[in-house]
Amino acid sequence: MSKKKNKKNPEWARAKKLCRLSQEEVAMAQRLGFTPRALIGNIPSPTQRWKAPVKEWMRDLYEEKFPGEAKPHQVWGRPQVKDESVPDFPAPEFYPDEYFLGE
Repeated sequence: MSKKKNKKNPEWARAKKLCRLSQEEVAMAQRLGFTPRALIGNIPSPTQRWKAPVKEWMRDLYEEKFPGEAKPHQVWGRPQVKDESVPDFPAPEFYPDEYFLGE
């Protein structure tokens, strides 16, 4: 058997790989009217730390244009469970009086 190649849209396959998009996100980009070159051109460089990754940026645009249609993005990893027995900061009794008086 031969491997299937994306002969229809090799540009979209390249954009999907470079931008780390899922098939659902590629469909969102196409619905927004983006071309593969536009997505690749918006990949932030290391000096553009203020710029969101293409995946997040495109999802935000899709949510603005089609509110409520985008599925929530699943973040993989360990869920953050807050331990209620440990306070966020130590109680005031923890600090000596000199700490607050500046002595």
